[in-house]
Amino acid sequence: MPRLSLLLSPAGSSADQGYTRVNFGCNLTREHEDHPSIQHLKTNQPITVADLRALESLLFSDGGPGKKGTFRDIYRTDQPLGTLVRQIIGLDRKAAKEAFADFLAENGLNADQIRFVDQIIDHLAQNGIMDPEALFNPPFSDFHHEGIVGVFPKRAPRVLGILESVLSNTVVH
Repeated sequence: MPRLSLLLSPAGSSADQGYTRVNFGCNLTREHEDHPSIQHLKTNQPITVADLRALESLLFSDGGPGKKGTFRDIYRTDQPLGTLVRQIIGLDRKAAKEAFADFLAENGLNADQIRFVDQIIDHLAQNGIMDPEALFNPPFSDFHHEGIVGVFPKRAPRVLGILESVLSNTVVH
């Protein structure tokens, strides 16, 4: 397996500036896509303490690209490592669809509601997680001016619960 430090381009002229976001995400996905910890995050399986240790080893060991603090500074976050890596690599579209499978199978969803969930699935596939606030803003508010509450007057809590479940699989409980 190639060393991750060789896969990253420096963010600036000095070597201690660390990562570039675009190269890091592409290389992490491409070069380590079969790594079990990456697969757990990509396919929405709950991660374990062993997965977190493996991720830290990939990223922050002596052979890794840098220090955890530098990494968090570049990404401007204090999120848990699993959550941050999920945001970088995205969520497998099939896994996102599986998360919503039972909800979509319920009778009585109209075309706009189905398209709304499809838009959530697209977002998860690209971004890995979703801030519930986004469901009140475009493109979600394009379906109804009240966003999720307008599209799913009685079922909004269920959709939010599914999103919480997807997010919870990025941290150890």
